[in-house]
Parts: sequence; structure tokens; C-alpha cells
Amino acid sequence: MRLLVLRIAQLLADNPLRQARSNSNSLRGVTHSLRHGPSTTDVLGPASRRFGYGTSWAIGAILAGLLVILAVTGYFFNQSISHEQEGSLAESEAIARSVAAFVQAKEQDYLSNLQAYAGRFRFREAVQRRDRPEALVHLRQLQEFFPEMDAAFLVDPEGVLWARFPETLFR
Repeated sequence: MRLLVLRIAQLLADNPLRQARSNSNSLRGVTHSLRHGPSTTDVLGPASRRFGYGTSWAIGAILAGLLVILAVTGYFFNQSISHEQEGSLAESEAIARSVAAFVQAKEQDYLSNLQAYAGRFRFREAVQRRDRPEALVHLRQLQEFFPEMDAAFLVDPEGVLWARFPETLFR
């Protein structure tokens, strides 16, 4: 009996919630633990019960927070990549347009100069007569006007070369 009273006193001291219960409920719990052995909650105590419940709730909250952080980070990373792709495509398009405009301007310049030479009366007559010295004068002027050209030459309809400036072969 003395053991029973000590056990009741210990249970009431460990768990303040049990103090609010009626004495009959406390006695039933004590007698149950005496007959069948102490339960897990009796051995671990009430503080461990609260810790176990709080731990699972805290772990769940931390995991939910990490999941939210991961989702937000993924969203912003995706937005960053898409903006980078749009910027890169716009930059590439601008470069392509400027290069195309440059090439088109150069072609137009070459074409207009060649048309101007084709409109020269003396040059046309020299080509029709196959007057090599007169054609070389015009080819020299054409090559001086376009220094990036390696050579200026004339061929007949069969593809035979009959005038070239400069007359020396390239090495």
C-alpha cells in the first residue's frame, strides 16, 4: 500500500495534467501500471511525450519551409534563364541585322561602281575591239579604286583570259 501511495504521488508530481483528473482515474492508471508493468509514457515521462509531438511538428514545418524555399528558388531560376535567353536572342538578332546591312551596303557599292565602269564609253569600245592596252588602263583604275581586290581581269565568252591587271602572277 505504501508503494501505491508513493507511485500516485510521483505520477501527480510529474504530470500537472493528471492533477486535474479525478482520483479514481489516477488510481486506475497506477493500478494498471502496477499489474501490467509500466507503459512507455510512464517510463519516459510526460516531458518526452511533449518533445516527441513537438519534434514531429517542427520537422514537418522545417520540411515545408524548405519545400517552399526550393519552389521559389526554382521559379526565379527559371525566370532568370528565360530572360537570359530572350536577351541573347535579341542581341544575336541585332548583330545579324547589322552584319547583313553592312554586307548589303558593300554589295550595293561594288555594284554601283561596276555599273559606272560599264557605262564608260571608251571601256566598252576597248572590250568590244579587244584593245588590250586601252582595257588595261581601265582595269588599273578599277583595281586602284578597289584595293581589296587582288586583280581585275577580262575574259571572252569562251572563258579565255585576254586582259589582266596586274599582269604578274601571284605567289
